[in-house]
Amino acid sequence: MYLTNNILVNSVALYRFTPAQDADAGVVGDDSAYPVAFAIGVRCSVQPERPERMTDQERISGSTVWNVVFRSNPGLSVNDRIVWVDDTGAARKLIVTLGRNLAGRSGAWEVRCEERI
Repeated sequence: MYLTNNILVNSVALYRFTPAQDADAGVVGDDSAYPVAFAIGVRCSVQPERPERMTDQERISGSTVWNVVFRSNPGLSVNDRIVWVDDTGAARKLIVTLGRNLAGRSGAWEVRCEERI
């Protein structure tokens, strides 16, 4: 199985998660935890799954699971970030939850991500 550029129509930037601690010894996971992209312009296919929305104490929140398919292993780990600009020009910040070698033949790598709003 070989993925062509006809399938890999998206381009993303990859960021390594580098956590720090706040004053209460909690993990800081905001934009400062992703200081510099370690790869930019990486070809892939970004595919959404069904979004989930909920209301908690009159506040709307939600998340969308995304599958990002790469030609080869992008070297991502859990909590790393993929930044992708969608067709409307919005920057989507996707947090890596799982990566796997599809079909076990290294022909395609799927990275499952979550975007929280």
